[in-house]
Amino acid sequence: MNLVLPTVGVAALALAAFPFISLCDCGDDRGAVAANQQVSLTTAVAPTGDYIEARNVTVWGGHCHLNSEYDHQGDAALVAWAIDGGAFGGVDLAGVRVVAAVASGANLADGEARSSDLFVDATNDIQRAAAERWARTEHADALGTVAAVHAVPIAFEREGDHYRLAVDDLVQLEGSAIADRSCCTMTECRGYEPLMAEAGAVVGFADTLVFEGTETQVGWQYEGANSVFVTEFGAPQGCGGACACESDELPRP
Repeated sequence: MNLVLPTVGVAALALAAFPFISLCDCGDDRGAVAANQQVSLTTAVAPTGDYIEARNVTVWGGHCHLNSEYDHQGDAALVAWAIDGGAFGGVDLAGVRVVAAVASGANLADGEARSSDLFVDATNDIQRAAAERWARTEHADALGTVAAVHAVPIAFEREGDHYRLAVDDLVQLEGSAIADRSCCTMTECRGYEPLMAEAGAVVGFADTLVFEGTETQVGWQYEGANSVFVTEFGAPQGCGGACACESDELPRP
């Protein structure tokens, strides 16, 4: 049975501009963490890992198609973090998976009030609580009012350009990033940017994209479209990411 913790928050205003950084694995020493998941605040680094965002709207395509969807699509998104290192509040978050189902009464690009459900897969209650605080603190404007928090199993896989996300029996997402990276060169066809990650994220195609909904979030389905962003988050500055349009040497299949 899912653990649901109702919470009360304040609806977000317009989406804030975040000071994004470029992404890569520069071989930096991220420091060791203690076995009990408590780490030194003086040596801990911010969480890093993979990021996937799926919208119920085409994010990259022809202008006519983008415009035709704007007023009746784009009011919901699934955002997912697979944390592979780093800490928050003195707690190691390596291995934690966090997903947010975000919704609004209008297209998310309009910046109107939002509500969200959080889904967290963590080893124990301490880690789960720290991950929830991280999401609320670092992504408060984009999440809006957090209506509920669910402790559920989350599968997050990324193998090259292919990705898969499963949240218990509530979310199924599978697809691949655009292999030729035309989403990076044909920026005039880019109708949206990610809510909570690098602006240069690579666009992906959704073969499967289903959200069954919860008591506080309406379910939706949007498949067969360029509706996904794929990138990394929290890596150090100084070089291009493995899956980001800013990279000078984008990986090719």
